[in-house]
Amino acid sequence: MARHFPAEWAPQGAVMLIWPHDRTDWAPRLEQAESAFAAFALAITRFEPIVVVCRDEDTRDRALGRLAGVGCSRAAIATVLIDTNDTWARDIAPLAVSDDGRPVLLDCRFNGWGGKFEHALDAAFGAALIDSAGFATLGYEPCDLVLEGGAVDSDGQGTLLLNRPTVIDPRRNPGIDSAAAEASLRERLGARRILWLDVPPLPGDDTDGHVDTLARFCDERTIAYAAPHSRDDPAASMLGALEEQLQTLRTAEGEPYRLVPLPGPTPFTTDAGAPCPASYANFLLVNGGVLVPSYADAADATATERLQAAFAGRTALPVPARTFVAQAGALHCLSMQLPEGVFEDLALT
Repeated sequence: MARHFPAEWAPQGAVMLIWPHDRTDWAPRLEQAESAFAAFALAITRFEPIVVVCRDEDTRDRALGRLAGVGCSRAAIATVLIDTNDTWARDIAPLAVSDDGRPVLLDCRFNGWGGKFEHALDAAFGAALIDSAGFATLGYEPCDLVLEGGAVDSDGQGTLLLNRPTVIDPRRNPGIDSAAAEASLRERLGARRILWLDVPPLPGDDTDGHVDTLARFCDERTIAYAAPHSRDDPAASMLGALEEQLQTLRTAEGEPYRLVPLPGPTPFTTDAGAPCPASYANFLLVNGGVLVPSYADAADATATERLQAAFAGRTALPVPARTFVAQAGALHCLSMQLPEGVFEDLALT
C-alpha cells in the first residue's frame, strides 16, 4: 500500500473548528471567545467551507447565529454534533492520510498532552467523528501512538518535522524511543525521512513544544520558524537553539533549507500574569490563502509580509489571535483541514 501524508498546502475539502461552550476553558469569557471564533471562521470561509463541531443542538444554534452575525454564508457551513472537553481540533482530530489514493482518518491516541488536562471526551473524538454523517465513507484507522496533530509537520514528499519532547515522552508514549516512534511514523504516515528538533517549549506552552509553534514547512525546501522578538525576549535562548538546529537540517537532495525567520510580538501575559506563547509559526494554510495570527503588535506586519513572500501564490490574511493565545494556542491549534469531498457529504447539516 502507498501511504502518503499530504502537506497542508495540498487541496482541502474544508477546515474543521470546534465551537467553544460553557464546559470548556473558554467558559469565563465565552462571549469574547465566540466573537474571536466567528472572526476566524469568516476568514476561513473567504477561501473554503468550514465544518463546525458543536456539543449539542443549543450550541449549534448559538454558533450558527454568531456566524450569520459576522456574515458567514450558511452554504459554507456544515455542523457535526460531538461533545468535547475543549476546542483544540488540531490535537484531538484524526490525521487525514492517503492510502492508495483513498482518504483515511488516522486516529492517534490523545491523553491530554501527557495527562495535564481532563481529556476523556477528546480522546474519543476521532471514533465519534467517523460515526458522523459525512465521515462514514472515509477510511478509519486507530493508532496506538500518542501523536497530537500540532506535533508533526509534513512536506508532502515523505519528510516529517517533529520536536522530540512532544513524542518521546514517558507521559505520552512510555517505553517508546526515537527508533520505535520512527518505525510507527514510517508505517502509519508513510514517512521516508524524519527530522527531529530538540528544543524546549515557548513560555506558557502546555504542549511541551509542538512543532506548529516553532517551525513549519512552506514548501519542500523552505521552513518558516519562530524567532525572538529581541535579545531581551524570555525565549531568546531557546529560539536561538531552534535556529541553530534548523541550520543543520538538509532537504532530501542534501541542501540546506531556506529559512524564513518570523520574529515574535512583544511578549505579553494573560490577565493572571501567565506568559502567552504567541508565535507566527502557528499560521493556517487554506485553499489559496495563509491565515496569519495577529497579536495587535507591530510585528504582525512583518510576519504577514514574510509569509506572503513564502507562499507567493496565496493571499496572506491576518486574523486576530490574542484571545486564543491567552488559552495557549492560536489558528493552527484550533483547526484541522479535511480531505477533498468531505464537505459535499456534510453540506446539508
